[in-house]
Amino acid sequence: MNIHLKNIFQDEQSSNKKRHQEAQKEMASAFSYGYDDDSLEDQKENLLDLIDSYPHGIALKCIHAAYGSKYEEDLQVRKYGYDSVRQFIESLSDDLGICEVGGEVFVKGKAVQNQKKNLLKLIESTSGCMPLKSIHGAYGSMYGENLAVRKHGYDSVQDFIERMSDDFLIDDGQVFVKAGLIEQKKRKLFAMVQRHPNGIPLHLLSSKFWEMYKEELGIKKLGFSSARDFIENMNNELCIIDQESQLVMTKLCEIERRQKVLGKNIIRDRCQIINPALLFQRCLVLWKTGNLSLEDVMSYELSTFPPALFEAKEIFRKADKSQLAHAVAEFSSKQSNKTVMDSIPLTEHYVLDGGSLVHRLPWKMGDSYGAIARSYGNFTKRHYGKATVVFDGYSEGPSIKDNTHQRRGQNTYPIVCFDAKTEFVGRKDDFLSRSCNKQGLIDLVTEELQKKGCTVINASGDADVDIVKAAIKSSQHQSTTLIGEDTDLLILLLYYCETNNRGLYFRSDKSTVPTVYDVSEMKQVLGSAMCSQLLFIHAFTGCDTTSCIFRVGKKSAFQKLANGESTIQTCANAFLLPKQANNVIEDHGSKAMAVMFGGKSTDSLASLRYNLLMKIVSAKSFVTPDDLPPTESSTKYHCLRVYYQIMVWIGKESDMNAVDWGWKLKHNRFVPVMTKKTAAPESLLQMVYCNCTTACRTPQCSCRQYGLPCMPACGPCQFENCENPHN
Repeated sequence: MNIHLKNIFQDEQSSNKKRHQEAQKEMASAFSYGYDDDSLEDQKENLLDLIDSYPHGIALKCIHAAYGSKYEEDLQVRKYGYDSVRQFIESLSDDLGICEVGGEVFVKGKAVQNQKKNLLKLIESTSGCMPLKSIHGAYGSMYGENLAVRKHGYDSVQDFIERMSDDFLIDDGQVFVKAGLIEQKKRKLFAMVQRHPNGIPLHLLSSKFWEMYKEELGIKKLGFSSARDFIENMNNELCIIDQESQLVMTKLCEIERRQKVLGKNIIRDRCQIINPALLFQRCLVLWKTGNLSLEDVMSYELSTFPPALFEAKEIFRKADKSQLAHAVAEFSSKQSNKTVMDSIPLTEHYVLDGGSLVHRLPWKMGDSYGAIARSYGNFTKRHYGKATVVFDGYSEGPSIKDNTHQRRGQNTYPIVCFDAKTEFVGRKDDFLSRSCNKQGLIDLVTEELQKKGCTVINASGDADVDIVKAAIKSSQHQSTTLIGEDTDLLILLLYYCETNNRGLYFRSDKSTVPTVYDVSEMKQVLGSAMCSQLLFIHAFTGCDTTSCIFRVGKKSAFQKLANGESTIQTCANAFLLPKQANNVIEDHGSKAMAVMFGGKSTDSLASLRYNLLMKIVSAKSFVTPDDLPPTESSTKYHCLRVYYQIMVWIGKESDMNAVDWGWKLKHNRFVPVMTKKTAAPESLLQMVYCNCTTACRTPQCSCRQYGLPCMPACGPCQFENCENPHN
């Protein structure tokens, strides 16, 4: 035992002796003014007052002597049914207990607190770590074996230490300050990972630490839920990459890896990171030398993808769908103050969007998936009674919503094999980003909802139409509220709603200030024709399966419809008719696109692009391709996708194939056809030559930079195997 440790206990022993001597004197004087006929309650009160005034304890022999001199000890206590003064003292209060060592009486809480204080001081004095056996021996000499821990409700010294504070714990025979142990394990973990610059699989790392600590990183004892959680809390020293294999590497190695990958990506496909405006500017500079009219040139995108419709290659521009709901509500409320309400009506039945419900509740780390599923059942029953809940279906086959899933990070999170007893770890949003994970959870939630008496409908794909039809059916015989977040639901409700219902409402349950749409009243105000045409406005300006149009908002498009723009109304009606030919859809769609950009229905998109270019050039010196409307070719495929989506909404798509309507299959998923026209005229592309002498292997190749194939005009690279990936 070190000298410092002995000093702590010697000081404590010396202090105790002085307190005992003082206590004996005060006890004698305290009882000297009592009376022989003091009642039992008076005697108890006298003893408790004195004992409470000495939180560090009073020697039992002191109490014996003082009590005996006043009350004739044994005769007095036996009169009240006690065998001895000791038994009498033990009966005074549950907070009192007599420690066997030294014959001292301790107020239980104060005694434990005093011992804890000494123990904390001891561990902190040894740099946050001390062998358990040293503490055992030291406290044995001070308080007796096991710190008199059993007297205070603890099984052993180790139990006393583990329960005394969240800041201390015992690991491998050592008592640690918890924060220090975490740092120690982090250093060991970092050193192990550092020996693997290319990364070490997470499961292998966990097994190695299990061998060292007999549990996964010792993490649960340290307050972490998993190995992954422990690593992610290492202040960015380590990181987990490659979600499939879950490789762990140091942050420095990850930065170096990213730099290498970035270099390879630049060499492989420079066009994906180059600014498309550069190609656009280059083509505009060269058009005069190619004996071409600028209007002809403007019929081409002059970009590697249509920037008015796509934010990157095959990635739609995302629409703000709520704009349309706000615009419709604003317009209809001017006609009738009953269409939109700020108070929630009580209805007889509720229909819930299952997708919105899944995201509604928070998840607690460590809860089983079965418990999570039960929380959804309890929430639904408590707030909506025996509601109807409709879930999306998630299949492994291709879907026209693949583009939306790609945007949301689909397939970047690993597939989780789980059942009702499996504990949840990680982030809810990450887990739900994988379709098969979400489908597994939906299966568990479905069982719990059915146990609560709810009706559950599992759609084969996107559930929007099924949700709306369930609400429409319910409203025929009882007042019904549809609970959801998606603007798609409101637009479909207006299309399918029949005015002879018992009351049909739509609202979200997330907003603190509710906005309730009275669907029946709103349809009466808007009229059936406009409610049908809203399908076209919504799909044409962007939904989950179509792109929004840069500089064309949903509100402005709706205002054109509401103001009676004949071209928009005619085009919308054409898109609502089943079995339309592709060329009919293309023709109507091009007219609608021209009107959306402020042109006339008779204007070609090429001439409109040219006129807008001239207008922009006169106002500023720099022009980017997304300032202009899309070309005829990209508009064609946009309109085909719009028509296909409308047919899905109205249930007329059964004999249609998505690949005939603006989609193509790529790696077993649907991706949008952007355009079938080259980025620029052939003669202009021939002027965009690279003149490489290294087979176009490097990022310096200008053709590769702009995503263009090499031409005969490129010269030297044509005499050997050109490696431009765009050839």
